[in-house]
Amino acid sequence: MSDYQAWFSKTTGLKVVERLNRNSFNGLYFETAAEATDYICGQITSGMHVAFGDQ
Repeated sequence: MSDYQAWFSKTTGLKVVERLNRNSFNGLYFETAAEATDYICGQITSGMHVAFGDQ
């Protein structure tokens, strides 16, 4: 990824998070997938059920 692409992705991501937060969502931005994975794994505690989907 070029420096421009990295800057664009970060700038766009931060704007999206700002707008989500303004609308009562809890938006977070991570520069890498590894950072996001670490955060998500840190939120999961023993005995929790984790799922995703559109329903």
